[in-house]
Amino acid sequence: MQRADDHQFQYVEGQGRAGCATLLAQYQQDSDAVARQAHAALDRPYGPHPRQVFDFFAAAVRT
Repeated sequence: MQRADDHQFQYVEGQGRAGCATLLAQYQQDSDAVARQAHAALDRPYGPHPRQVFDFFAAAVRT
């Protein structure tokens, strides 16, 4: 029996829900839209290994 506070169970269980594929597709669309914005700097290296990269999104300036 799985416990309600078992995060691994909740994560895997959620993928079996009917709306999960639609939700993940929407997340991907939203992510792609943000990455196309001018303030996004993708795959910035921080070390010598090819996988040592990060995505930087500058904060908006409010005046």
